[in-house]
Amino acid sequence: MLTVQRYVVQSTSGRVLVPFIAEYFSEDETVYTWPCALAMASYLLAYSNVVEGKVVLELGSGTGLSSIISLMLGAQHVISTDRSAHEFLVGYRLLRYNFELNQFPTDQYTVVCTIIYNINY
Repeated sequence: MLTVQRYVVQSTSGRVLVPFIAEYFSEDETVYTWPCALAMASYLLAYSNVVEGKVVLELGSGTGLSSIISLMLGAQHVISTDRSAHEFLVGYRLLRYNFELNQFPTDQYTVVCTIIYNINY
């Protein structure tokens, strides 16, 4: 089941951004916004100079909340990565959909879902 909600991201100074974020829940795969993504989004809101005018790489993007906040704060481009175990690449589609929900042009973001994080040597 696909759900869309607005996340309220607020910094300690009171600055607020409210992006749309879609999440997906099924028996096979679940993609949702982790609490650490909200913490990172709040940090970026408090310290927007970290991303403003820069190219941002987010590893383990999940729903892409931190990447979307980075674009809202003036990042030049974001590259959002995550793995997707599901053969239909639910994570990839959801990431792209979340950028579209927030009306970002496709030249401002790149989505990659073929990253392998755990390699045993």
